[in-house]
Amino acid sequence: MSRDARRLWAGTPREDPLASAISSAILELEDPLGLTRDDVSGWAEGLGIPRPSPGDGLPLLITGHMYQIMPYVVGLSGIRDRLGEGPLRALARVASRAPRILRLARPFADGRSVALYRGYLRNIASLLRAAGVEFAYDPLEPYPGTLLYELGHDAEFARYARAFADYLRGLGASRVITVDPHTRDLLAEVYPRYVEGFGVEVLHYADLLGGLELRDLGISVAYHEPCHFAVRDEPLAAVGSLLGRAAEVRYARRSGRRNLCCGGPAELLRGGVAAAVSWRRFAELKELGADLIVTACPICHVNLNKDGSVVDASEVLAAAAGLKRLRRPLEGARGTAINSFGPAAGLTALGATPGSRTPPLS
Repeated sequence: MSRDARRLWAGTPREDPLASAISSAILELEDPLGLTRDDVSGWAEGLGIPRPSPGDGLPLLITGHMYQIMPYVVGLSGIRDRLGEGPLRALARVASRAPRILRLARPFADGRSVALYRGYLRNIASLLRAAGVEFAYDPLEPYPGTLLYELGHDAEFARYARAFADYLRGLGASRVITVDPHTRDLLAEVYPRYVEGFGVEVLHYADLLGGLELRDLGISVAYHEPCHFAVRDEPLAAVGSLLGRAAEVRYARRSGRRNLCCGGPAELLRGGVAAAVSWRRFAELKELGADLIVTACPICHVNLNKDGSVVDASEVLAAAAGLKRLRRPLEGARGTAINSFGPAAGLTALGATPGSRTPPLS
């Protein structure tokens, strides 16, 4: 369903109850699933990233809560897969009036999945530091309202966006660094239309890594370009260019302006449709015969990680920068829901797998 169609139904009895629940949670709890402060900022613990203060001149890292939300989305999808649509939609109908009930989904998030996505955020922070980029991060970072906009709640989003813009102004943040395509597009393309005089320079972290020394890992990767990077008048190619310095990059037939969607972000709202689209795209990527499938979007990662063979671009780039040893998912590690895939399970060092042509990385 298009954003225009969702906009027509937003706030009406025809709106999907999950969409209504998510929008209510954003407005009341400043997060689509009511995540706690530790859920959102726990990834940064121990990294020593400075907090922002007015006048420090540091760009502000904005995660948009996207990587942090994914393990909980998978948990809710697992409820639907095991019990059917009924229980999940019953929960959503209650949550649309009492959003805090969505926090009941937190125990369904697999700890290994939480660690996986936190690890990707830590990769990004480490890459920025290795490139000599100084930045600040606020552990109290509010959600920027991405899904409120995508679900068509325009009037509510306009008010919410103004409040988020005031938050940035209060910190003196004139430059922000985003980590995912959805948040980057929201702040760079949508906010200026809704917030008069927004005037914030919006970057993606890959834009700042051009001077980073990367070594060729001797592997091939099938790169699924996020639609928010590829399907636009001026494609954003920084991630693909960086991957090209670290590996042989292969693209599916439908890439660039003709890019095939991963199936998201309809995973929760239209699970059957999302699954059909994602399996089609996954098959196209697997046919390329690459060592790994790589994407730069947490939603794409969730939807495409069918067998545990998909990794975030930050994982490959961090290995190429010598910041960590690249870890490779074991083929056959079932992962339609990624609960079975994480740093503690289903992984083996590249080079330790029989038949791999890539030596271990140190």
